[in-house]
Amino acid sequence: MLPAYASDPDAVLKDQSVDIQWRNGIPNYNKAHAFFEKYKTTNHKAGSLEAIVQNLVKNWEKGFADENDLVEYFLRRAYHDNYTVIGSVVFTNVHLNDTKLPPNTIYKIRQNASLTPSTKRVRDLFWVPSPPQKGFMYYNFGFSWIQEIIDRAIIDTHVGRPIIEPDLFGFLLMIQHAFPLCLTISWIYTFAMLTQSIVYEKEVRLKEVMKIMGLSNGVHWIARFITVFSQTTVVMIAVTIILHYGNVLMHSNPFLIFIIFEIYALSTISLAYVSNRCFYSKAKIAAACSGIIYLLTYVPCTYISIREDFAQDIIPKWAKMLASLFSTRAFGMGVKYIAFYENIGTGIQFDNIQYSPVEDDHFTCFETILFIVLDTCIYLILMWYIENIYPGTYGIPKKWYFPFTISYWTGETYVEPNWIKKFKKINLFRWIICGKHHMPYTFHWSTLSLNQIINDSKRNQDYFEHDEHLNDQIIGVRLINLTKIFDKKKFAVQNLSLDLYEGEILSFLGHNGAGKTTTMSILTGLIPATSGTAIIYDQDINIDIDKIRKNLGWCPQHNVLLETLTVEEHLLFFSKLKQVQSKEMKTMIENMLFDVGLTSKRNAIVSTLSDGMKRKLSVAMAFVGDAKTIILDEPTAGVDPYARRAIWEVLLKLKRGRTILLSTHHMDEANVLGDRIATISNGQLKFCGTSLFLKTTFGEGYILTLIKKDPWMASKNDVTSTITQYKPQAYLKEETRKELQYILPLKSRHLFPKFFSILDSRKELLSIIGYGLQDVSLEEVFLKVTEQYKKSPNATEIEVEFNSNNIRQENTTKTSSTS
Repeated sequence: MLPAYASDPDAVLKDQSVDIQWRNGIPNYNKAHAFFEKYKTTNHKAGSLEAIVQNLVKNWEKGFADENDLVEYFLRRAYHDNYTVIGSVVFTNVHLNDTKLPPNTIYKIRQNASLTPSTKRVRDLFWVPSPPQKGFMYYNFGFSWIQEIIDRAIIDTHVGRPIIEPDLFGFLLMIQHAFPLCLTISWIYTFAMLTQSIVYEKEVRLKEVMKIMGLSNGVHWIARFITVFSQTTVVMIAVTIILHYGNVLMHSNPFLIFIIFEIYALSTISLAYVSNRCFYSKAKIAAACSGIIYLLTYVPCTYISIREDFAQDIIPKWAKMLASLFSTRAFGMGVKYIAFYENIGTGIQFDNIQYSPVEDDHFTCFETILFIVLDTCIYLILMWYIENIYPGTYGIPKKWYFPFTISYWTGETYVEPNWIKKFKKINLFRWIICGKHHMPYTFHWSTLSLNQIINDSKRNQDYFEHDEHLNDQIIGVRLINLTKIFDKKKFAVQNLSLDLYEGEILSFLGHNGAGKTTTMSILTGLIPATSGTAIIYDQDINIDIDKIRKNLGWCPQHNVLLETLTVEEHLLFFSKLKQVQSKEMKTMIENMLFDVGLTSKRNAIVSTLSDGMKRKLSVAMAFVGDAKTIILDEPTAGVDPYARRAIWEVLLKLKRGRTILLSTHHMDEANVLGDRIATISNGQLKFCGTSLFLKTTFGEGYILTLIKKDPWMASKNDVTSTITQYKPQAYLKEETRKELQYILPLKSRHLFPKFFSILDSRKELLSIIGYGLQDVSLEEVFLKVTEQYKKSPNATEIEVEFNSNNIRQENTTKTSSTS
């Protein structure tokens, strides 16, 4: 007990009656007494103690056997002994017979209730921006002084000096509020570059090319994940070493810090996967904007930190849990807890990770880790779902409820009724023309009116060659009323129905924007069809596109290559995707390199090749793995004549056993390679047949050119009369100063030998010195047909329902109004 005279409460006066037994029995009593002597000249932070210590003398304290005796004395005898007690100290785990202080000394300071603030509550009910008014009572009435004296004496007893040397790292103390933000922002570059690379694959269609060539979606994402995660692991090891041995997180368990960083790396990669599915279509835009998206997800952490650090508010646990649904927020709070533990001097450890270093805070560092794991799972699920229902520019979307369908999980496809299968075997135009009205099926498409469809079908039936020998051929690809509409009004493909046979090359002609590439993109699964379908070796593209792609080869219109791989590595990689056996792979690659003329460039990096060589490599990639269906979109574009001939030879050599669809702008290429030629214009099929059939159907005839002997002597009438005598349907097409051109009917070819003999005998009479016969060119046929079909200005939407002997049509004419 520490007494003083009531008349001078600031002075500690000498007490003549001292319990010698208690004084001698207390360990470190002499040290504490000596401590006051040498403390006389020491200044305290809160003010100088020199004035008080000057009056300190020996025997100023009074000891008691236990706390009950102390209370009894204070209540009954202190007043009679003329004592004013300013405080008392009770050691709860120190006994009279102890020779040394325990490692953890427990004591309490007791004062008159009027000298200390009330302890009914820890804080004032209403916060004001200043220290509590009654808090100064601890300083004014000696409580703080007594606590300071006892603490220093205990410390001196244990370590030999009154103050423990501070073990604080000032740098972390200064940046503890910005430390979570610094570590979180350090991931922004990785996040932006990862998002950019993912979007770049989509932008150049590299991912879709690999998927078409057999790469499964799961393998693609896992491979990318392993690559990025292995790179970030190396970085996280370096960061952990720097933070720990650089005396920033010197007390924390480095292995635990590394685990937290690795878990957040998983979450950041997953967040990049989600963000690229939702926001970006261009790689440069993704790189510029992804960092902003990343920082926005950290905003809740900044708000909570400001509330806690500066406003001293207690944020409820549910609010922190809600904000932690963003992994950046959870990571920031976890780093904040790590900094708190580091400033305490213990650091984050496995035994304290489940406790918060902040008073009255029920959210812990361990819970932040759990939320990062939860966020990672949420991101991956969102990525999987969004990619399936919204694959982006390229890909076929699934229905929003696809996770609840049995077919998605079991792989079983829908089996169509037999009557639908029978209907799909009938061309729509043929069905209308033949008048078979017994098929109960409903179609809905946007095109011209029903009457126009029927009239066009009857008029155009002669434009499609009906070859009887094709009935015995295997149909590799069947297009059934394939339609693609962009922006709900622009037709790219309109009700395209066509059969492609195994063992043949179908040349696909059409002007730019006719719908060739769109049709091929639908067949390869790059884009979905608005309506209609295509059957590729008995598999529907709307249902079995993944199975179709396992046996599909594709050469896109523009080269889509891996710039860092060599030519041989490309063929090796795509052979692996096609699951080619290792024994056959080497021989196949050698033959393919020889066929396309790239043997000397097998070890060359693709980025060093010319455009022509890249094109030949793209063609070679389409044929790896013995794919049954080959889609070639302008395979010889940008290739020199010699290389074109080499590619032609490859196609003619490898077409056996395959169904090949080839689009081109070169008429000679279509004529040489195409077993049949199909022309499309404005998304509609205009004609289909062999080259001879097209020339016979659309060509004017053979062009007979006569060279005049003398421009003034040759009589046009005499020549015309002689020709029409043997060729009644012939007519003069053009006359120049030196030449005459006549059109001879194609059906009279059998009369050509006799006609040319007569023409030779009458050269002098007709004043001609020579003649030549020229076949009609395929280019002329193409131009003639495409010019005949102009897009109708009035599009209508019709619905045709086919029931028994009944045809019903509903026309809804699209009108436009001007104001």
